Amino acid sequence: VLGAIPGPIAYGALIDQTCILWSSKCGKQGYCLEYDHIGLAKVVLGVPLAVRFLTTACFALSWFFCRRRGEGNNSTDLNDKDCEETRCIYETTI
Repeated sequence: VLGAIPGPIAYGALIDQTCILWSSKCGKQGYCLEYDHIGLAKVVLGVPLAVRFLTTACFALSWFFCRRRGEGNNSTDLNDKDCEETRCIYETTI
């Protein structure tokens, strides 16, 4: 819940920054009538690209550090007896 709430609010605030002309009723600010097209294009394209880059960088770093930590463990190496038992169990269940 906390991860999904701030995103649209922040994205909407950035889009509102590109507004050139606001409507007004009774002295209160209403909705945007005209956007700066260049600024809006930068927000609509730039924000998702920046977030995707950040996500990819975090994934790459976590993969790198987890892989380095796991190199010392050879727990995935099975000897021939374990492979035969696994193969036998697999063939009997099919």
